[in-house]
Amino acid sequence: MTAEKRHQHQRPGQGQHFHVAVTVKHQGHEQVAARTPAADPAHTDAHVAMRDAFKAMRRQLGERAHL
Repeated sequence: MTAEKRHQHQRPGQGQHFHVAVTVKHQGHEQVAARTPAADPAHTDAHVAMRDAFKAMRRQLGERAHL
């Protein structure tokens, strides 16, 4: 998992966003789930950005298991 604080030109009342990516490697395959800061204003909270990235990874792994 990587998390980085994005440096953006801020508008009054907006915090800095976090970009979080979760990478899982299994049996020669790599799966990446990332949450893009601009897509969700809630990602000014690092915990929310991490939670959403892990939820996305769980969903992707579940979909892969059904293939």
